[in-house]
Amino acid sequence: IEGIIIGIVSGIVSEGLVKGKQYVGGITGYQNQPMTNITNKAKVLAHNYNTNDRGYIGGIAGYISGTNKTFKQIKNSGDVVVTCEPFQWHNYSGGISITTWACANVGGLTGAGGLTILEDIENTGNITVSEGDRGTQIGGIIGSGYPKSMKNIRNSGNITGAGDTGGIIGLATYSVNTTYSNKVDVVEYENIRNSGNVGGKSGTRS
Repeated sequence: IEGIIIGIVSGIVSEGLVKGKQYVGGITGYQNQPMTNITNKAKVLAHNYNTNDRGYIGGIAGYISGTNKTFKQIKNSGDVVVTCEPFQWHNYSGGISITTWACANVGGLTGAGGLTILEDIENTGNITVSEGDRGTQIGGIIGSGYPKSMKNIRNSGNITGAGDTGGIIGLATYSVNTTYSNKVDVVEYENIRNSGNVGGKSGTRS
């Protein structure tokens, strides 16, 4: 729909095919305001990444920003497919050169997001990341991030890829003075389910 949306978004359905490289989403590449009643059916394709060109890829948005912004009644059924590009990195102290595949943050909702409020979010699309390993985060809902609250969150899409991989969040990046539990001060998680083909809710917590 748009590369960057700076404003409230509501009542949108996207179909077809979306292709891109860095900030790629079925609805928008970057979003920093609330979204309500959004559906993406489009397939999202992204490819060719390296350490200097990191990607944020999502079924709805490539990257979601905005503390305390609410995202609700959102569904992604489009498959998300990301192909990584190999690169070499060097251990300068030992003179070692290693070929690896650093890739992107990839999720059914968004590749990455901050202290947002998520409610009634569902992903049924399959997420496939080829060749990703070091520095790759893949989640059924969010690739990398730490929502302020999540309620009625569902993933049933299959997730395939290496790196930090989780049914709901690939890499849960915690904010200061919060802990991981069902209900703690500013963090509330309620009714979160993954039934896709990947273990657990969060691949890694930091």
